Amino acid sequence: MGDIICRIYPAVSLIFLLSYALSMVIGIYLFFFTPEGAEFSSKSLTQLAFYIFYNTKLRLQGSLTVGWLFLLLSILFTAAFFVAALSNVRYSESARGLLHKNDPHCIFSNFLMAMPAICSAAFVSFSLIHVIEANSGLPVGGIVFPDPFQEILLTSYAAFIEEVGFRLVPIAFPVAAYLLFQSAAKVSNMRLKERLTVVALALFKPESFRRRMGLGRDRSLLKLKVMLVLASSVMFSYAHVASGAWESGKVITAFMGGIVFGYCCLRYGWESSLLIHWFFNSYWSILSCASTLNTAFAAFYDLSFLMALYMGFASLLAFGSMALSKIASWQR
Repeated sequence: MGDIICRIYPAVSLIFLLSYALSMVIGIYLFFFTPEGAEFSSKSLTQLAFYIFYNTKLRLQGSLTVGWLFLLLSILFTAAFFVAALSNVRYSESARGLLHKNDPHCIFSNFLMAMPAICSAAFVSFSLIHVIEANSGLPVGGIVFPDPFQEILLTSYAAFIEEVGFRLVPIAFPVAAYLLFQSAAKVSNMRLKERLTVVALALFKPESFRRRMGLGRDRSLLKLKVMLVLASSVMFSYAHVASGAWESGKVITAFMGGIVFGYCCLRYGWESSLLIHWFFNSYWSILSCASTLNTAFAAFYDLSFLMALYMGFASLLAFGSMALSKIASWQR
């Protein structure tokens, strides 16, 4: 079974990543090369309401347009993909490891390699939970946007601002402070350029910093990470309900999402949690909007949904099998 996964998964992963890249191209096309998108893109940002943590409204000034903001966000997400591809074990090396070593664990050596499995498993899990909640009379709620282009823009903005506010600042930065304190002697002896590099690494990719500095496993650090991820996830789920847009049924999936985002942020780097959030917010918003404009886009949306569905169930089965195998090894 493991051999089959190692042979098939690299190609499947590449197909998913190509669909993600295509959705970003479609987003640019929608905003700048369709009449509806061009009209929306020309609006001033002051015409829309932007919030931090759902209830603190930003006071925007100046002449920056909606289109420029969407373009900046698209560049940020694209940069995150490149960072993920080249970080830790590179995507190409991870694929070679799967094909030559026949070790399914190589899937998790690079975030982009693991991204389709992680995102699809979370997508299916959250969808099933929402269906069960709805059938049990527990409302989930959701934000209703007056315009699909506004949905794309604001969900993309939310993916960025929430990952800053709920993962980068409350999780990655405190862990970075701990790691920098532990490595203060080594860092202080570095040249300025190298020092700035490792500090940035600590802030945005704590695990990469730990490996680069040769720091061993630390039980106190593990406790700190668990505490920060749990606290951030609680606040993340509370913020969704407190915003008034979501109802009590969102608490469970928002908390679970916070756990997944936080774990990936610490293991792979902040760009990974940003990309998972992009998948849930921007990816589906772009494909949904595009599907209403063109039958080809509608077919692509349906295909992407089916791919995520099948990959999600397969990933959940694989994750469950791996978890049971690990539990069995502990009991020996």
